[in-house]
Amino acid sequence: MVWEGLKNICAGAMVGVANIIPGVSGGTMAVVLGIYDRLIDSLSLRWQKLKKNFWFLLTVGVGALAGIFAFSVLIDYLLGHYNMPTNFAFVGIILGSIPMIYRKTTVSGAKPYLLVPFAVTFVVMTIIAFITPSETQQAMTSLNAGNALYLFLSAILGAVAMIIPGLSGSFIMLVLGAYQTVLTAISDLNIPILIPVALGVAVGILGGAKVIGILLKKFPYATYSAILGLVLGSVVTLLVNVFRSGNVNSSPFLMVISVAVLILGAIVTYFTSRMEK
Repeated sequence: MVWEGLKNICAGAMVGVANIIPGVSGGTMAVVLGIYDRLIDSLSLRWQKLKKNFWFLLTVGVGALAGIFAFSVLIDYLLGHYNMPTNFAFVGIILGSIPMIYRKTTVSGAKPYLLVPFAVTFVVMTIIAFITPSETQQAMTSLNAGNALYLFLSAILGAVAMIIPGLSGSFIMLVLGAYQTVLTAISDLNIPILIPVALGVAVGILGGAKVIGILLKKFPYATYSAILGLVLGSVVTLLVNVFRSGNVNSSPFLMVISVAVLILGAIVTYFTSRMEK
């Protein structure tokens, strides 16, 4: 049991690290590590399942929290001091995951009707990218009723996305404008800000796991087609954020570094996603 617990903590830590990076899917990491099916099954809101898998959920949860708190400081620093290379790395990570999601969409052959959910989610993501003001990325440091509700709802959507293989919960938080707030709150241990976020994550994971399980079981290809649209649309959003920041006019050296980490991120994610097969 001790060895299994240590293994689950390590797996949870890797999933936690993945969830803190916009564009990286914690769900995909859970699949790669072989714990995804058990996680979804354990979170099905059935008492017998929760009781049976309590030790598993506890150890994975401890590992995930450790990964999130340890890595959030680094990500916060990189976004603040090396915005363009960091965002380009995120873009590369996203691009590298696209072949895996595409394979899941077309495993039974390409179907014309699958273009519909893909187009809908891609268009929605693209529109959000251009209408979301850059000010929404500024971190909130104080809490009021409106902010608490906003963070709670954002955390629910982020948590639901977090458990979908191929979709990044932290990216959804980024699009909604809550990512920087949550990341800074974790780094600074701002408990008042983290309370509505934690409640939203709990609701999103417990409620979303059942819904996502049903969708992936009954409509797997349409679901993954929609996910593919979300992922490709996320590239547009990140690039828009880079242009808004003004860092595209930085030094040639920084441009070279940015392109290099983009390529590296794509290669690493591509070969990591191949492991799922």
